[in-house]
Parts: sequence; structure tokens; C-alpha cells
Amino acid sequence: MGMSRKHALKRIEGLIGRAAEHLEKLKAKPSLYDDQHWRHEMNNWLRQMEEVLPHVGTKTAQYWQDIFNSIKRASNETDVSDSGA
Repeated sequence: MGMSRKHALKRIEGLIGRAAEHLEKLKAKPSLYDDQHWRHEMNNWLRQMEEVLPHVGTKTAQYWQDIFNSIKRASNETDVSDSGA
């Protein structure tokens, strides 16, 4: 069954803030356990958001994909080995 554009956008908007919060937590150099936990949650949310992109339209999907890619890049730039964990 298809998803409406409105529902897809609500889903993305509901998860993007959570992913951004976890990215900020990762930048604070958490313990190894917290790092792995937050990365796992953040990656799941990004995957969920990417799954609904086909329902928001081409231009909007590209806009959101660019944001998701930025979060992924920033996440990859945080390194748990620097945390002293």
C-alpha cells in the first residue's frame, strides 16, 4: 500500500530531530557503549526516513537525502577512539 506525501513528510520530520540529537551526543565523545547504541539508533532512523523518500516527490526527496548524507558524514567524522573509552 502506498504512503501519502503528507504522511511521509511527517515521518521524516518526526525522526530527523532525533537523529540530529544523537549526532550531537556522538560529538560529545560518549562511552563506547553509548556511542554504539546511539549510532545504531541513528542509522535505523536514517534508514526509515530513506525508505519513505519515494513518497515525497523527486525534488523534496533530494533535499532530504542531502540532509541525511550530511548527518552520515558528520557521524563518520566522530571517532569513539578519541573518547578515551
